[in-house]
Amino acid sequence: MEIRKPTKPGPYIARSASDKTDDWPAWYVAGPDGIQNYLTDLGGWREDRTTPILVPKWFAVALAEKWNGDAK
Repeated sequence: MEIRKPTKPGPYIARSASDKTDDWPAWYVAGPDGIQNYLTDLGGWREDRTTPILVPKWFAVALAEKWNGDAK
């Protein structure tokens, strides 16, 4: 599955959907504030609305690394 890079700039941070633990199954990719879920419309307009807004930790980490490494 290809999830397109947000239109808003990074850095992008993999973050647990729980404020209490990093040992949580649901994760997302946050923007520079470390809070806003950029897998939602907060990251900018998304063409494909079928993309998930919460993903496994490994996926969020890989996606944040990819987006941070991509040249605009």
